[in-house]
Amino acid sequence: ECYGMVIMESQSGRIEGPWTEHLVYNFDLEGHGSTHNKNQWDCDIKDPSFVIHPNGTTVIAYRAVCCHCYYPGTHTVDHTERVGLLHSDNWNSTPFTRTGVPLFEESEDLFMWIDKRGTHMIMHSQQTDHMVDHKKRRGAMAFSADGLSRWDRSEWDLSPAEIEWDDGHKTVLLKQQRPSLFFEPGTMEQLKAKPIA
Repeated sequence: ECYGMVIMESQSGRIEGPWTEHLVYNFDLEGHGSTHNKNQWDCDIKDPSFVIHPNGTTVIAYRAVCCHCYYPGTHTVDHTERVGLLHSDNWNSTPFTRTGVPLFEESEDLFMWIDKRGTHMIMHSQQTDHMVDHKKRRGAMAFSADGLSRWDRSEWDLSPAEIEWDDGHKTVLLKQQRPSLFFEPGTMEQLKAKPIA
């Protein structure tokens, strides 16, 4: 049995397919090893998002947690969600490499896209610097010029935590998770952005 990351491809470019499954990162053979170190910060990885740069370089971001880590000096399990990266010169012809260090902590539900400036990432952030109860509805944005190194995450919320209606009444949102964007046909050119799939 094999575990890993899969990219689904429709060579026809149509949503109807046919779809081909490509195993692009095998946990046993690449980076994680067959013993699956339970104390590794990214022992368990989920929620991938990927971008393909114009030169073919492919970057996969993922949410990771440690399986059996504890906060120092306690018996409390550390389930901190961290963001990690895999990268390849070409997603369907060269192996992916695990960077091995987390980009951010307290983050999940990633969505990435590329434009002329670089690589953008939006996410659900569970940081509590805007009060503890705010973490369920907080989002963040990050940017990297090359998509691999020097990522900067915004200190500001991605979107408001409340909705103001036409009559002036405000509703506080309980949750804002799994942020994503939909680019309508023709709008990517206006943004000078490159489609990711």
